[in-house]
Amino acid sequence: MIQAVLDQAVDERRSETLLLDNTEILFNPALSLDPLRLLQQLARNRSVVATWAGNFDGEQLTYAEPGHAEFRRCSKPEAVIVSATNAQQEHWRPAEQAVIMDSA
Repeated sequence: MIQAVLDQAVDERRSETLLLDNTEILFNPALSLDPLRLLQQLARNRSVVATWAGNFDGEQLTYAEPGHAEFRRCSKPEAVIVSATNAQQEHWRPAEQAVIMDSA
């Protein structure tokens, strides 16, 4: 259901690149989603750049901590992961990543 709604909304934009921020809602357990798979499905026909407030250690992409209701772990994700640290005003947030998927 959510996938269909997102597909329709994105298709109406007819853009080759989709930028998604505030993706935390995708991790809500009540939605029963696989956020990475959903983003990969959106990337079938376009490039997708999405924020992912988690960690990537080179092998595993995680969101939240083990035991947390929203915890997710994706081993060897098929995506380009770019660290998006924020050093503005002396704040350092190394746990923010951008997940980039390309339809090509």
